[in-house]
Amino acid sequence: MAGQGHAFTRRGRRRLMPFLLLCLWALWAGGPPPPAWRRECPPPVLLDLNSLGARELTLVPGFGPRRAEAVLRERARGGPFASPAELAKRVKGIGPALATRLDPFLR
Repeated sequence: MAGQGHAFTRRGRRRLMPFLLLCLWALWAGGPPPPAWRRECPPPVLLDLNSLGARELTLVPGFGPRRAEAVLRERARGGPFASPAELAKRVKGIGPALATRLDPFLR
């Protein structure tokens, strides 16, 4: 009995290989398609960075009261922001990674 069909024997590896290849292909292909309810969702509403107040800015993912106040101070000092990427350059505490994550929410 020992060694028959075990994954580490030659025979076991031959049986396991098609399954592993199928799993790798599924991962490479992006997995199953999204459910119908996700495909039918409307695109998210983009928020205007230059018209949001402190309360609205705290609703943006990654923003708390301090970060919202920092954005408002910089906007009052330096004028409107041209893009979310400009936040990383002008506002202390907002780096390029957070600015990239904000792109889907702000314009």
